[in-house]
Amino acid sequence: MELGVEIHKDKSNNSITSFPYNPQFVGNIKIIKRHSWNPDSKYWSFQNTDGILERILKIFEGKKIYIDPFLESKKFP
Repeated sequence: MELGVEIHKDKSNNSITSFPYNPQFVGNIKIIKRHSWNPDSKYWSFQNTDGILERILKIFEGKKIYIDPFLESKKFP
């Protein structure tokens, strides 16, 4: 079974993204400005700014993705 990408909202209203390790994905995630890696919980964090969710989704295009319903509602006004 393929493990998927998970995109959630944290307590600070940031987007947090976790996925099985893939060097290409990591390289692409690092291109997004103001990213932050949390080594203890193993996720990437981003400020919820306009377009951030779309940029994250583009990196994982074609992969199984779970999006927090709160973030999904922000993507589709």
